[in-house]
Amino acid sequence: MSSHEFHLNPDLFFLYLLPPIVLDAGYFMPSRAFLHNIVTILIFAVFGTLWNTLSIGLTLYYCQDWFSMEFGIVDIFLFSALIAAVDPVA
Repeated sequence: MSSHEFHLNPDLFFLYLLPPIVLDAGYFMPSRAFLHNIVTILIFAVFGTLWNTLSIGLTLYYCQDWFSMEFGIVDIFLFSALIAAVDPVA
């Protein structure tokens, strides 16, 4: 490899490229359409997150026999709440 090749590493992307993209999308978002649909957006966000938390938690709870470790119900639902909160972002 020559010394003039550019390699995009994760630090460069997350620190310098991603913030302007996210801020630009938020700044130029049409606020009238967003505020007109805020109730629908919140309903989908709240109930979708609760649904994902319960479905992931119950699935992990009833499938924990497949794992080599036993997990408590609180641990399972804490993990499922963390996963469900970022699932819509993905």
